[in-house]
Amino acid sequence: MTKRRNPKPVPSPSVEPASRVCRPPPEPDDIPYGDALAEAVADRLAVKPEVGEVPGVVNNHRDYCGMGLDYAPVGTRDFDGLTGALGEPSAVSQYRYGHVHDGNIDKAKIGFPERSAFVAWLARQSDRSLFGLDEDEWSRGNQRLTRERLEEFVARPPYRR
Repeated sequence: MTKRRNPKPVPSPSVEPASRVCRPPPEPDDIPYGDALAEAVADRLAVKPEVGEVPGVVNNHRDYCGMGLDYAPVGTRDFDGLTGALGEPSAVSQYRYGHVHDGNIDKAKIGFPERSAFVAWLARQSDRSLFGLDEDEWSRGNQRLTRERLEEFVARPPYRR
């Protein structure tokens, strides 16, 4: 039996120089998201997702998933990503911004029972304001909300009905 030889050489994988891999993310801009994007995000968050669909603007993988937005109807329980415990059911519906663990908002950092207050808050935010500049180095820029993520969320096809 003869061995087959690969007629074309297989290129070796390129390795990024450490200076490119380890550099910090670019400086985020401070242009406010504005009313139009904030209204569109609020509208999209308020649509109830089907079973198995990711609700809100959240990364959905194991462990820490950055920061996210969702809409929590009455009775939603906060999820503790570290212990897996569920909190008491909420008494009000609210738009929430907070840390995400395992694809779920983990103890909302900010909650907005009124849509108008949420829209006003989000319209004033920017990539810079949500970058986490006031947090530790590991959290800064780590899976944060950005204009790009919000625009992708709004542009996604609607949930199936």
